[in-house]
Order: sequence, then structure tokens, then C-alpha cells
Amino acid sequence: MFKKHHSLGGGWNWRLLALASLLFLLFILAFLYQTILKPAASQPSLTIYCAAALRKPVEAAVKLYQQKHRINIRLNYGSSGELQSKLALEKQTRLSRCDLYIPADPFFGQLAQSNQLVRQSLPLAQLRIILAVKPDSPLRIHSVRDLLEQRHPYALCNPQAGAGRRTQIALQTSGLWQIVRQRKKTAFPRVTEAANALKTSKTIQAAFLWDATAKQFGLQILHCHELANPKATAPITAHILVNSPNPQTALHFARFLAHPQKGQDFFQKFHFTPSNQQSIDPKKPFAGGQAHLINSLPKAETLAKESEHKTPDLIDERHWWQRAPFS
Repeated sequence: MFKKHHSLGGGWNWRLLALASLLFLLFILAFLYQTILKPAASQPSLTIYCAAALRKPVEAAVKLYQQKHRINIRLNYGSSGELQSKLALEKQTRLSRCDLYIPADPFFGQLAQSNQLVRQSLPLAQLRIILAVKPDSPLRIHSVRDLLEQRHPYALCNPQAGAGRRTQIALQTSGLWQIVRQRKKTAFPRVTEAANALKTSKTIQAAFLWDATAKQFGLQILHCHELANPKATAPITAHILVNSPNPQTALHFARFLAHPQKGQDFFQKFHFTPSNQQSIDPKKPFAGGQAHLINSLPKAETLAKESEHKTPDLIDERHWWQRAPFS
């Protein structure tokens, strides 16, 4: 009789202990949700499509920006053409994920603008196509023609990469593009891959790269007169997209990148040339709206002809970077 009563009491004690443990667990979960999960979910977020060549300065700027502002930033890297294709697909499927698009060449920014994807654009920096060799290379090359005549194996970037597109445009002026394209040893989808291959491969002796990329990899830059023309230079622009889920946040971060005492410090640290534009205050309010679409950019057909046949004069930066006021 007493043993049965003792067994029953022990069972109730077990149930009370289990219930207390469950309530304690629910309390902990509720506390975590209120203090960690819920605030993180309520924070604004930003998705950036960024060319691989720009990864280092943009990544450093993102880290500093997130220290100052409670915001989640997702960075997607790739070649400029690869990212442009993602934007086109998102437009077709009506699933807008990207807020800010930063290609490494204006050709791809213009494609986005011609597809009515761009709301507003801000200048960030400049890149230049150069011929690079290994740090200790003994090659005596003073021109692209020397490279071709001496038959040194070299690498290019595919036209889907900003560096590949700009190499094509720059060399069309001297009529060397077709033979340079035909005699290449190999081609890479991203300029960082081409730079790494030049630095580590025993086969590749030279490569057409961005100047900033070559310096980041510690490569030697050769000065070729065929690449001294203005068409070898590419302005870098941050494009706030029309269908951005967070256009105000996108514009604020773009201004942060363009600010001479903030994002611009990182571009200079990683060997980019300043854009020489007026300083931008990231605290100015967002103007926004469809009325602020950039209409001064050249037509897509013009840039297509530039890359396939002849290259017209370099676009005046005052027109290329024209943007609506922020207040």
C-alpha cells in the first residue's frame, strides 16, 4: 500500500520537473528571440552585386559601415557580365534581390541602364588596363607588339569580365585586338583569376589586367604605348537599382563608398585611382523616384559598336556621371 503511494508520488514529481524544465526552455527561447533574433530580423538589409576586381575596397568599406550602422549587407561577387545576367534574370522573373550593382566597366552599367534597371548612379573610382608580368620577370617588353613578336605566352580575361571588355576596347584603337585575342595562351572569367595564374603559373608570362589588380598581387606593370590611350581607362560606378527592395539604404551606402574620408580611403588603399568627382555627404536625404533615372548615358548600341568594331571617343565624365541632386 505504502509502496504504491510512494511510486505514484515519484511519478508526479517527475512530471512536475519535466513541466518546469519545459517552461524554463520556453523562457530562454523567448528571451533569445526578443534580444537577438527579432532585432536582427528587423534590421534593414542590403544586397550588393560587386565585380570581383572591386572586392577588397568594397569589403573593407562594408566592414566599417556595419560598425557604424545596424544593417545586414550581403555581397555577391562575380564578373561584371555574370552579375549583369543575374540582374536580367531577376527582371524576367520579377524577383528583385539586388539593391546596388557595382560593375568594373561602364559597358555593363550601361546595359543595366538601357534595360531600365538603374535609378541613380554615383562615381567611385577609375581602373586602367595594363600589361603585367611576374615580379622578377626579365622580359624586355616595351609594347604590345613586342609581346606578340617575342611570342611570350600571355593571358586575357573573357569579354564577360570588365577587364576583358576594356582590353578589347583599348586594343581596337591600334588594330591589335584580333591578333591579341587569337594568340592568347588562355582566358579567365575573372581578372583576379588571371592575376593569380600569372603569379603562380610557370607557363603564363604576362597578362592584361587592371592596374589595381596587378598591384594587389605584387605584379610588375609594363608601360605599353598601345594602352596609354584614354580608352584603356574605365570609370567605376555604383548603380542603385529601380527595383531595389531598400533604395534609401542602397543610396546611403553608395554615398558612403563615394565619400572622400570614408569609402574612398579604401579604394586608394587598394591602388584605385580616385574619380575626381565632388565630395558627397552620406547624410543627405534620399531623393529617389522614377524621375531620377539617368538619361544622359549613351545608347547600348553605341557601346556595342565600341566593343565590336571601332571605339568612339571616351565619354565625357561630366555626362557619364551626371546624376540627380540628393536633396
